Amino acid sequence: MLLATYSTFFNIIVRMPTLGLFLYPLMKKTAILVDGGFFIKRYRSIHQIKNLNPERTANDLWEMCLRHLTQAKGESCELYRIFYYDCLPYDKKQHNPVTGKSIDFSKTDQYKFQLHFF
Repeated sequence: MLLATYSTFFNIIVRMPTLGLFLYPLMKKTAILVDGGFFIKRYRSIHQIKNLNPERTANDLWEMCLRHLTQAKGESCELYRIFYYDCLPYDKKQHNPVTGKSIDFSKTDQYKFQLHFF
């Protein structure tokens, strides 16, 4: 995952009825970029899972992204957005060059998982 953090240059002004004006800095806004193909491969190898559940995988990805918002010094950042990018699963038929058998990729478990995960 790639974290992109930017600081705001302005402060928010809050008007309190009896105390006047106060200035306080905004938290850093953070955008998280997730490479889908790399994430799925690492997720499978770390958790030793053969058949992935799309709902569980999405929840785990969400939790991982939220944990990345806390910095080492105890500071936390505000989540701006999570960008997940990956290509659509391959759904064509091909022949195995060794055995000559036809493989329909649209009927594989990987295809069904990726389609449901999107």
